[in-house]
Amino acid sequence: MGRNSDFITLMYTSWKAVPLKVKKRIWKYINSKFILPKEGKGWVMTGVREAWKGYKTRIKGKHFERYNNIEDMLKNRPLDIPEVQFQKLIAYWSIPSVKALSRLNSENRKKQQHQHRMGPISFARVRNEMVIILIFYKFFLVV
Repeated sequence: MGRNSDFITLMYTSWKAVPLKVKKRIWKYINSKFILPKEGKGWVMTGVREAWKGYKTRIKGKHFERYNNIEDMLKNRPLDIPEVQFQKLIAYWSIPSVKALSRLNSENRKKQQHQHRMGPISFARVRNEMVIILIFYKFFLVV
């Protein structure tokens, strides 16, 4: 679903920018293929979002960053993306401010030493809980 340009194009700058109407259409289609409870909608849509983002990243790497001019990019464009959409993507990715932001984000990702794998729990929250536990143990060990 996330890689199907009939459902969702790659023209949106983020998943939050995808209109609710498009997301509802995707959910309705998936729910017509599989019998899913409403409680599973968040999980399913997260999967679609990640597939869409990953596909967009792979397309940019294989068909945009690899080539130096627009003619080569268009000649080697992915066949599952309409040419008009791909031209718009090339135009967007070629904007100097977008290139600068992409470069900055890439550099920042390379600096990361630890990936966040705790879901919605932040490191700050874990640190605060550890401090509370440490104070609790010190209090009882002293007494």
